[in-house]
This record gives sequence, C-alpha cells and structure tokens, in this order.
Amino acid sequence: MIADRPISELMRSSSYDVDAAVPLAGVAEHMSNGGIDLVPVRRDGVPVGFLLQADVNRLEEIVDTEAVTVGQVMRRDVCTVRVHARLSAAVRAMSVSGAGVALVMDEPRIVGWLTALAAMRILAEPGAGGLSASEVRAQILEEHVHLADQLKHVADLAGATLSGKTDAVAQLRSRGVMLYRELCDHLDVEDRILAPALGDTPGFGPLRKQQLLAHHAEQRSELREALSRLESGGGSDVEVASELLRLVAVIRDDMAQEERDLLDPNLLTDELINVSFSG
Repeated sequence: MIADRPISELMRSSSYDVDAAVPLAGVAEHMSNGGIDLVPVRRDGVPVGFLLQADVNRLEEIVDTEAVTVGQVMRRDVCTVRVHARLSAAVRAMSVSGAGVALVMDEPRIVGWLTALAAMRILAEPGAGGLSASEVRAQILEEHVHLADQLKHVADLAGATLSGKTDAVAQLRSRGVMLYRELCDHLDVEDRILAPALGDTPGFGPLRKQQLLAHHAEQRSELREALSRLESGGGSDVEVASELLRLVAVIRDDMAQEERDLLDPNLLTDELINVSFSG
C-alpha cells in the first residue's frame, strides 16, 4: 500500500534551510531566484517552522523585508518525522499536531519536507485505498485556500500592470502561466476524488458527478487555450492583465458556488444514512 511507502520516496528534497533570526530580504531573494517554494526554519538548530513563497510574495508588498526576520513571519504549524518513517506515520504526526508540513529529518539535517495537502493527494491516487467523503471535502477546501492566495497575487499584479507599473509585467506573465497550470492540476484532482465522492451522494449523486465532469471538461479546454496564448507571448500587457482579471473573477465565483453546492458537509458526509440531501 502507498501508505506504507517510506516518506523519503515521496518528500520534496531540501538542501536549504535558514535560521529564524536572519532578515527576510535575503531569504526572499534566494527563494525567488532559485524557484524555491518552501524553506524550513530553525532556531538554535531546532526546526521551528517554514516559509512559503506565497507568503513572501504578500509580505514583500506590506513590510520592509530588511527590517523583519524570518522568525517573525514564518508559519509555525510544523512537525518533524524521521527520514525512514512511512507515509502513514507522517500523516498521523501532521494530524495529531495540526501541522501543515512535516519536515523530514536525517539527524541533525533537514533533508526534505511534505505538506499535508501533498500527502492527501498521494493517498487519493488510484489504488491508494481511497478517501472518505469528509477527507475529500477537506482536501478540496484546502486546495481552494491555496488557489485563493494565488488568485489574489495574480489580481494584484494585473492591477499594477493596468496602473502602468512596468516592473509587474514580467512577473504577471510568469505567475499567470503558473496559475493556469495549477488550475488544470486542480481540475484533475477534483475529477479523481471529488467526482466519485459526489457520485455516491444520495438523491441525484450520479447527475452531480456527470455535471461536474462536463463543467471541468469545458473549463480545461478554455484554460489550455489561454495558457497556450500566454506561453507564446501573445497579447499586449493590457490584454493579458485584463484576461487574467476576468479569470480571477470567474474562478472565485466558481469556487464559491462549488463550496456552497457540492462541498456542503451535509452532502459529503461519512454518515451511512444522510437524509439532509435527497435531491
């Protein structure tokens, strides 16, 4: 079973971690230049947190990164597991501690990391044993939180571009490509785990599944077409910014409707008998 695989086979490797006392500015630059998504943080040699690129993007807009330390802005919902631990042990450690990330240790080094979201995705793979309805709901909602961060960042860059800030243009195009790809990945995850879960819901379950898959097929086609245009360098800066702002609005509305209509805890429930939704 995939849950029994060593976490060392599934983690993201890490060769860069920082002390909580160092200024944010240098770390932010290193993350941006190196394409690093997550940096583990230590204090007195002990793992105490982590820093996300998405957080750095927001912080650079509102704080003086030379004046704050990594420890002041890092996330603290972290736990540690040994490099030879199994995936099931890592998931259990994150669940018990409420951690969003497990730092993988080969004492005294941090050799990698695994997010709770990544662990859920791995467990959702075909043949992994499946997720309960409530676990499916939790994973999709967590992905929505992540996507909301990305949407805000792209919207801010698009607004800056439309305001004439030329230094935002290159970053907007790069972030736009990343957003399109993440949205396509998200649709794949929903097709793989949410659609089957909806098919098992009472009343019109099979219809809910069919409608979700049809909607995703249409969205996927539009996203891939838009991604192709952006990657080819097509469109003026104003056109790209305007198109991405429209995308942000559409996806925000789509996520809100999905959370209201399909991710209701009374619909995606582990209860054997559910009388709250009959159609």
